[in-house]
Order: sequence, then structure tokens, then C-alpha cells
Amino acid sequence: MGRRIAADGEHRGPPRRLERKDQRVGPATAILMLALTTLGYAAQNYEKPIPPEEPSIGYWADDAPDGVVGRRQELGRLASSDDAREALARILDVLEVPVSSQMLVFSKTSLQRGLISPRNPRAVYFNDELAVAFVPGSGLVELAAYQPRTGTRFYSMNWQTGRIERPPMCLECHAGAASLGIPGMYIGSVETSPSGRPQYANSIVSDPTTPFEQRWGGWYVTGAPTGFRHRGNAVTLDPTSAGLSPSDNLTSVGSVERFIDASKYATQSSDLTALMVFEHQSLVHNLATRLRWEYRLAANETRDDDRSLRLDALARALVFDEEAALPAPLPGDTPFVREFVERGPKDRKGRTLRRLNLNDRLFEYHLSYLVHTNAIESLPSELHASLFDRILHVLNERLGAGEITRTELQSVVEIAAEIVPNVPSEWRGLAER
Repeated sequence: MGRRIAADGEHRGPPRRLERKDQRVGPATAILMLALTTLGYAAQNYEKPIPPEEPSIGYWADDAPDGVVGRRQELGRLASSDDAREALARILDVLEVPVSSQMLVFSKTSLQRGLISPRNPRAVYFNDELAVAFVPGSGLVELAAYQPRTGTRFYSMNWQTGRIERPPMCLECHAGAASLGIPGMYIGSVETSPSGRPQYANSIVSDPTTPFEQRWGGWYVTGAPTGFRHRGNAVTLDPTSAGLSPSDNLTSVGSVERFIDASKYATQSSDLTALMVFEHQSLVHNLATRLRWEYRLAANETRDDDRSLRLDALARALVFDEEAALPAPLPGDTPFVREFVERGPKDRKGRTLRRLNLNDRLFEYHLSYLVHTNAIESLPSELHASLFDRILHVLNERLGAGEITRTELQSVVEIAAEIVPNVPSEWRGLAER
């Protein structure tokens, strides 16, 4: 599946908001074109945006800490470097964002689109709660910080002066239909011309249920085995063509050196596994934010059945329900895979929810590592308990359908019971059986 994007052409103003199937989504042009929620998990195709200005949301308040606010002074002290790549390395180090997470997007889908092209793509790096975007030749580094209470907050940093700002125009595209109507990130799959100009008519917004052959148009993709079809690493010469399917010699590459001057970037990869992890992470972040916002507005705007649907959508995302099966095994010994698995807690048996499978599915265990991050741990206690009840229900549902084994279910329960600080007592009881 995937959400189709349609537009008349180059973006020249705020996008049209989308609330029903028959309306169109304006092209994504905010600072980061990253990743999304939905058709596979959401209860409806598009969501009515919730205004960030709502008093109970406090989106623009500075009192809610996030990964950028907490390091503002330290980031400011990095100014004065004359070398953009050196400045980027320092910023990534301060924010604890791994270089190995590099993903390169070459479609002109950013406020800095004038600098972006297939020869000069935008690099995106991420950890569990932060994303950093860098374009060679620009004086700005773009930052996105996930804040549990307010959702994703977008910043720009002048790496030469250290000045950090929150540009309001980011929400023109990053608080609309593609991100569940709240501030969030999403990954678009966009056919592009040789200059990088998007052909929106044949574009979608992808999620973890999207068939791989429809994903990552406008992105470079490294690490895909032969026969792993996707839309990355290719441009179309015919702007009227649809369903671009590049040949295997483009889909299966080990380095971006064949496309660009890789010396301008932190590494030579645009990691396939990183793209998949980021898709999942952004989906969960957006679903959790939407749930939290509606919970705070519940007295006036949200019905109980709405909340039930939200909890179900989030639970299914957290157990990878309806996730597209891998068409071929992926490399398991890449810098990104090694560093990703080592982050986060392990149980007494050394098991971690961050362990990757990479044979027929992305993760080894049928429960996301995000259950022990701020996105889920900081939910109001009522929502947290209801969510874990729903997760257990969905897992048992999948057990009954033969989609997971009893051993796999027991492993998930045992790990969560040990590493999730506020896991419901029912899970602890099940783990001790």
C-alpha cells in the first residue's frame, strides 16, 4: 500500500490540506521530507489537522525539553568552522546521531530544493528521537526533534554562527495529511527528472506495509540484494511515464560513489535498513503524537471509539502487523546494523527488541524497540496501560491466525516485562509462567 500524492507541479505556496480521499495533497516542501503513518494502520485515509496553536497542546512553548533544546548551548559553541563536513560531524557527535544512519534524498522536496539534485542530494541522519539534514553548499543544518508532549519540532541551525531557529513554515507540509494532521515526518516516493524535479502525479507516501517496489523514489538506496526491487537510484526521462521500474544494476548498489561525489558526505552509503527502520519509527511517532493530542482534547473533540481506533492502530504498528515481507535477505553486518542493535537495553538473557532479522522481516521480535523509548513510556498512564492491553490482544490474535508462534509470543512478553519500566503487571505475570 501507499498514499498517493498528486500535485499540479512545483510547490509555490502552502499545500492544500487534505481531509478526504478525493482531495489532493500538495507536494512536500518543508525542511525535512521524512517519514509517515498510514494507510496500513490508520482508521481512515487522511486526518483533519489539529492546530498546533491549541492552548492544551503548547507546540510552540519552549519549556518542553527535546534533544535540540537541551543541547542548544553546546551546539552554539560549535560555530566558526569553515568546513561544512567537519561542522556536520561535530553536530552529529553532540546529538549522538550515528553517521551510519545516513540516507540520501535527491528529489527537490525541501526549502533548500535549489541546492538539491541527483548530483548533490540531501543527507538525513537519525537516532531514536532526532533527525539531522545536511545539503552540501548550504549554510544551514536542519534538525527535527521528537518531543513526546508536543510532537516533532523542526529547527534550522546556521553552522557558521551557531544560531538556532524554529521556522514556522516547516509546518506548512509537516502538520498535514501526510503526517496524520500533526507535526511529524514522512517518507515520500517520488519520480524525479534528471535535475531532481519531482513528478508528483506518480508519487506516494509510504509506510511499512507499502510494497517495496513502490518505495524510495527520489532516494539513493544502498545494500539491496539483486532482485530486491524498489524505485530508488533512478530518474525518469519521460515526465508522463508511470510505474518507473529501474533495472537491477540500479537497485543493487553497495555505494553511492557511482552517482555522486561521496567525499562531500559523512559516508558512502544510503542504507536500505536505515530507511526501513526510519519508516517504522516515524510511523509510531506520528501515531503516538496523534493519540496524545486527541487525549488532551478529549473533552470537546474525541469520542471513546476514536481513542480505541487510535490505540489499535498504534498497537498494530508496534507489533509490525501487515508489514511487507522482505523479498530477499539483507546484509546483516553493516555499520548501521551493528550500531543500531547495540543501542538500548537488554534483558538478562542478552535479548534486545532492537535485534534485526533481515531474512524475511525487518525485526527479530514481534514488538518494537520503541516501547521502551519516550514515545511510548511517557504516554499518560491510562493510555499506556490500554495500549499494552491492546498489544497483547493483537499478539494473541496473530498467534491464533498462525502468524507468530507461542515461543515468539513468550519471548516478546519476557523481554518487555524486564526492560519496559512501567509495563503492566499482567505482562510480568505472563513472563513468569
